Amino acid sequence: NELVYTRASTAGIGGVFFFARVGVELYNTSTRYMVGLTTRPVLDICTSNVNAYLNTLAFKIDSGATSWGFYHASTGTGTTETIAGQSSLLNATTNGQGYDFYIYCPSNTNTVYFRMDEFGASNSSTLIASSVTNHLPNSTSFMRPVAMCGNLNTSTGAATLGVVSMYIETDY
Repeated sequence: NELVYTRASTAGIGGVFFFARVGVELYNTSTRYMVGLTTRPVLDICTSNVNAYLNTLAFKIDSGATSWGFYHASTGTGTTETIAGQSSLLNATTNGQGYDFYIYCPSNTNTVYFRMDEFGASNSSTLIASSVTNHLPNSTSFMRPVAMCGNLNTSTGAATLGVVSMYIETDY
């Protein structure tokens, strides 16, 4: 899980396309979930709420939250974009709910595009397809891909996040 992917500041070098298909196999309200790209050390991911992470582009659920958000952060500030229309994660029948997550950042630009699709036994829909131009990771910061769940200093209990596939592409 190397720090390989960057926004880059030179045309044709760097930039990143990220895709992950995951399922929330079992939801727990005290657990943190994160799918995306970050500079955080692997052992440190999901031990605190994502809102404090720097140089990050990720879909996340913080402890106590009941829905996904898209978090984007620079070297000093981050913000979360709300994603409306999701199935409630507190409902036990949503265990096994699947999601496709997309993040695209062309090299040498100040725009990051993101998309989230939700699918399950009875539904399939695009929840958000949008872009952000502020609070972006530093163009020289290298990020690693992650799809994780965790809880600070305690067991995540029965909470699990199943990774079906992950694909990342960049230009070097």
